[in-house]
Amino acid sequence: MLAAAVALLALALPNDELKACGWAPPTIEDLTTFDPAVLGEAEAAGLYYDPFMEGLGGACTDCVNQQMLADWTTYLAGAVTKDDWNRALFHASSKELDALTARVAEARKATRAAQLPAGKYDSFAQVSPGHRRKVLAALALVKLVRAVEPLATLVPRDGSGGPGPAVAQPEVSQRLLGEARSALGATRDPFLRQRYAFQLLRLLFYRRAFSDVIAFDRDNHGTLGAPSVDLSWRARYYAAGALMRTGRRALANFELARIHARYAPLAGAAADDFQPMEEADWQESLALA
Repeated sequence: MLAAAVALLALALPNDELKACGWAPPTIEDLTTFDPAVLGEAEAAGLYYDPFMEGLGGACTDCVNQQMLADWTTYLAGAVTKDDWNRALFHASSKELDALTARVAEARKATRAAQLPAGKYDSFAQVSPGHRRKVLAALALVKLVRAVEPLATLVPRDGSGGPGPAVAQPEVSQRLLGEARSALGATRDPFLRQRYAFQLLRLLFYRRAFSDVIAFDRDNHGTLGAPSVDLSWRARYYAAGALMRTGRRALANFELARIHARYAPLAGAAADDFQPMEEADWQESLALA
């Protein structure tokens, strides 16, 4: 009851007010530590694994971008500089991506150079013929991802509580689904296939097509599972969320426990989302393990 009261207080007051009153929001340790005497270990410390330890997820605020950039840097193998790809991957506008595509396709010609910031993206004009197709395919994927991002939330931007963007814009999300499916079917490159499959999974999730998410994850488990380890676990997280939203709570919690135990960058979030509601949920999750 005390933990519940603290949690309610944490929701009611901003952090600064909580601290001023002598209270603090519950930490992951508060929410997951149990009495070690339950295990017959009265002298035990209780919590042996802290997912918010430095290097284990919660303390890393830029893990996703770092891992994504590392994956891409390995894949592109020096076709463009790391700084230029960092700009293209995280900051380029749709128009800039179009201009970069033209720059690579036209090799050293400068017909579209005026559309790009001076002194940036220069290595895209120096892509070797052997790397050109790979870089063009990479830019096409980034452009699709950029189009998916505004739809990648279940909550409307205006906070109205209505349907999320993917549901409110069915024509847009359906078009993007078609583009992702076509691209997935057209490429044999495992790196790109995994990323197109991941975008399909995300679009289905944010359209609230949760049964389709579960089926797609099952049917494309191999494609989603490699070569990026980071992306494979993030795909599993979407599947776990879909399982939770279709009432398969025990299996969802089992997947969240697996994510928590085996992939540190998502451990803290998975621990927060792990929510058996009844004793039967807990026992069924244990039985699956």
